[in-house]
Amino acid sequence: MQRQDDLERRVDAATGDMESNAREMRNRAEELDEQIDETRSEWRRKQDDPQVPGAQADDEPDEEADAEDEQ
Repeated sequence: MQRQDDLERRVDAATGDMESNAREMRNRAEELDEQIDETRSEWRRKQDDPQVPGAQADDEPDEEADAEDEQ
């Protein structure tokens, strides 16, 4: 009986740890989603701002990409 109780305690502890880890991972995923959304919004704002060098898309095709296509 002692062994069964010990086993159940270890299983309960492991279950609690896994549930805690799952909650933490969900929280981190939500934070990461927010950071991605913020970064995407910031990048789009910068693309619309002519004062931000390099943020606007090139109107001319990339010469390196053209050279790769020819090979």
